[in-house]
Amino acid sequence: MSSDAELAPQVMVFDGVTGSGKTTALAYIRELCTATVRIGHVWTQRSRRQDDPEWEHIFVDDIGTTGNLRKYESVGNHYAIDMNEVAETVRTGLCYVVSCADYDLVAELRSCYRTRFVFVYRPVTARGVEQLLLKRHGVRPPDTKARVADTRLMLDEYAGAIGLFDCVILNVGSLTDLHAQVRALLSVYHLLPIV
Repeated sequence: MSSDAELAPQVMVFDGVTGSGKTTALAYIRELCTATVRIGHVWTQRSRRQDDPEWEHIFVDDIGTTGNLRKYESVGNHYAIDMNEVAETVRTGLCYVVSCADYDLVAELRSCYRTRFVFVYRPVTARGVEQLLLKRHGVRPPDTKARVADTRLMLDEYAGAIGLFDCVILNVGSLTDLHAQVRALLSVYHLLPIV
């Protein structure tokens, strides 16, 4: 029989299209699970958005070859995860939780750690994309239709890769619904603190 520690993932990776709710899920995990989880930093060369939380990204001009970074590209931007940060988190007994959109990097994490890959789904509407871009950039984007089309194409690509994911969170209702699914996921993976 396996113990809870053996069942709990060492790494949990969240993925999904822009605006699906990945950061909202990570923020809730960060709030709930300080004793069991560390939210990993994602290095990026993209511009800081108005709604970027301080804890999620490390913004740099050039990712370069700093440390033990694994680089990837998503939606035309460059990102990286520090594998030393992952190893140190796991060594201390915490679960490393991060947002990442690179299947090869997830495969590398799976080869080293008990890793769970979580897809966050949210339906795409023109109004939703417009509101997201307005929130993030402070201006109404002229290319909303193109961004909706791009996002729908990405959803189709994710659908083709759905077998890679261990879990899907359906962000189709209220924030309370999203939080309930995140709590259920954390409970199944034995990451919720005992109260």
